[in-house]
Amino acid sequence: MITDALGNPPGDFGPAASRTETDSFGSVELPANALYGAQTQRSLQFFSIGEELLPWGMVRALLAVKQACAQVNHDRGLLATDVTELIARA
Repeated sequence: MITDALGNPPGDFGPAASRTETDSFGSVELPANALYGAQTQRSLQFFSIGEELLPWGMVRALLAVKQACAQVNHDRGLLATDVTELIARA
């Protein structure tokens, strides 16, 4: 089963846990385990762009590419071990 970095399934934001992110427009509240930042949260709030989502197969494929890139960059000394491990766990 796919989970976020906190072990929660996609879309399971737990009990009202949130965090504050800041961008050029100011602060905005996000779900604590959201894997995105302030600009994406604002887009979700203000733009109704449809309900289509990427198929999970595509999400998994993109994740595999990011994990491979992280490992190569780590092997070349361009990415810290802790960051590489976090990406690998995602």
